[in-house]
Amino acid sequence: MNESRFDAALRAIHATAPEPSSLDNKVQLALDRRYRSRLVRRRVVVALSACAVAAFGLFAMPAVQASASLRGITSALDKAPRVVMDTYSVDENGNRIQVAQSVIADGEESYHEFSGRREQFTKGDKVYNFDPTLNVYIVSERQATMHLKLSEMLGPAGEFSLGKRSIIEHVVGGGRKLLRATVRNVGLPERYIIDADEITELPVTMRVESLERGSWRTREVLDFRYDPNAAVAGPDLRKYRVVTMAEASAEFIKAMERKTVAEYRYKRGRVVVRAVDVSQDGTVFVAYQAGDKSANSWRGYGMNVSDNLGTHYLRVGQSSSYMAGPFGTPDGKLELEVFTPSRALAPGVKRRVDVTTQVDPNGTFIRMIKAGINYGNGHIVYHWQPNYQTTVFGKEKIVPLLSMNISAPTCSTHPAWAETVDYQAFGNSISAEMSKAGQRGDAALEERRWNDAVAYFQEELRLMREYEQKGYGPWDQSHALDKLDQARSHHVVP
Repeated sequence: MNESRFDAALRAIHATAPEPSSLDNKVQLALDRRYRSRLVRRRVVVALSACAVAAFGLFAMPAVQASASLRGITSALDKAPRVVMDTYSVDENGNRIQVAQSVIADGEESYHEFSGRREQFTKGDKVYNFDPTLNVYIVSERQATMHLKLSEMLGPAGEFSLGKRSIIEHVVGGGRKLLRATVRNVGLPERYIIDADEITELPVTMRVESLERGSWRTREVLDFRYDPNAAVAGPDLRKYRVVTMAEASAEFIKAMERKTVAEYRYKRGRVVVRAVDVSQDGTVFVAYQAGDKSANSWRGYGMNVSDNLGTHYLRVGQSSSYMAGPFGTPDGKLELEVFTPSRALAPGVKRRVDVTTQVDPNGTFIRMIKAGINYGNGHIVYHWQPNYQTTVFGKEKIVPLLSMNISAPTCSTHPAWAETVDYQAFGNSISAEMSKAGQRGDAALEERRWNDAVAYFQEELRLMREYEQKGYGPWDQSHALDKLDQARSHHVVP
């Protein structure tokens, strides 16, 4: 991977592996983000374990209207002194790939290991999450909403609430009688099937299924073992530093603030660009600050990218910093916007890239959002407009921030700093490329470029499968499959 000098300097400050494993329960996702509906592909939400509360916390899982039998299952698990849970991702051929292992000891201590790396530890009233991009443990207080006991997760105050429905059945499996709880997440294409021993009411296995093309497909399996000798590991506090989330965010922002690429001073503050990187396929990454100090929020896009070749750039998702505050810097939190060409560019293509922003007639910085006008019969015309939920007066005025000549890429698929700003999208090269393929497919479909759309959605699905095979976890393929079918329904020239 080619790196900019700034990127290399950042890595020197916060040493990390060049291609870290995907850690989807990383504290920046697990503890400091709330579920937000995305127009891009959605990660399959799985109950990795009772101690992996972060996986549930991301999507605010609700309480099931459970029967006495279901409460018995979860209560029995709470009473099990040592519980080991092995989690497997299941590919399309039914092959299992182990992606996680979790241990709960007496409902008080736990650890969660994902893709071979210990990630989350609970000791006493503290929770330690390992951040692989900063090589530190981020510590937080164990909150009342973090349920280690499965019965609490399924109870009225637990993560399984509002919108969940369950069915309890008596079945036979593996030569013994079982209680089966099927929990359906209303409004989302997923369900959970828990099998428990009928006598002890202890869970034996749990399946996570997604609805794809009208059929349920098993995406993840949890196997429960009850071992009185199972040991709970602890964080290696001698090898790694321990910092709070606020301290970790401050360290990262401080490192990024060592370089100012461009700035524009508006009425009450400024927009300052901290880094611009270009990947091998021409994708442009812009890191900036605009004085926004609101944690865990997104108000719209502040940047625009164009070039002298007339390249059509697509925005990759709704990416911005969901870091926790408070932010000690007057420039606010660090934000990321990503622009990928609708067709990948060759790495050696030379061009001039222009980055702009916008203000209203009073000189106030404004953010843009995409809105659609529905003309009926499925005909929707999209356009960009200011986010009128913020203070905006009049029509936006585009102002230049910088122009830079690009003669070679500065990174392979994404810059290292993008991993910290948005780990879910850029935790590894596969997920980074997956988002780009999906956006290109959507654009091709909208422009009626059917052959291109087929190719892009096939590439997105290939990357999803590669992601699963490497043990990073499952993805909901329903969107890509539906769009692929839509593109194939039109005449495709060989």
